[in-house]
Amino acid sequence: MNTASRTESERETLMTAGVWIFMTWSITAIHHYYTAVLYQTMWRAAFAAYAAIPMIMCIGYLFLYKRFQKKIFLAAYLCLSFVFFFLVVGIWEGAWCHTTKLVLHAFGKRFANAPASWNVPEAPEPTDIFSETTGVLNFVFAGFSFAANVRLIKPRAKGPHRVQALVGRTQV
Repeated sequence: MNTASRTESERETLMTAGVWIFMTWSITAIHHYYTAVLYQTMWRAAFAAYAAIPMIMCIGYLFLYKRFQKKIFLAAYLCLSFVFFFLVVGIWEGAWCHTTKLVLHAFGKRFANAPASWNVPEAPEPTDIFSETTGVLNFVFAGFSFAANVRLIKPRAKGPHRVQALVGRTQV
C-alpha cells in the first residue's frame, strides 16, 4: 500500500471516529433534552449541554492529531472518548440505565425494586417509546464509536499485505 492511499485511509478512519463521537453526543443530547421536558427535570438538559464539552475536545484532539501527527493527541482523544462516551454514555447510560431497565421490565420486574447492591439510578418506568429508544441508542452509537476507535489503534490490512500480516513471514 503506498503512502498516499495509507494517508487517505487514515484520514477516512479519523473522520469516521469523529462522526461517531458526534453522533453519540447528538443522540445523548436529543435523549436528555427530550426527557428533561417530558419529566420536568432540567438537570437532564444541563447534562446534554455539558456533554458538548468532551465532544468538542474529542473532535479537537482528532483535528490536532491529523494536523500534527503527534500521538499524544490521539492518546488524549482515545482516553477521553473511552471514559466519557463509551463508559459513561454507552455502558452506564445506554446499557445500564435503559437496556437493563427494558430487559427487567420485559420479565415483569421493576428497575426501581432491584436489590440495593445493584446501585440503580432513579429512573422512571419505561412508558415513553421515544425516550427509551434514544436511551438504548446511546449504547448502540457508543459501540460504533468504540469500534471506530479500535480501527484508529489497529487499522485493518488490505490486499496482499493482509495475507502477509495474517500468516507472518515464513521462509521455505
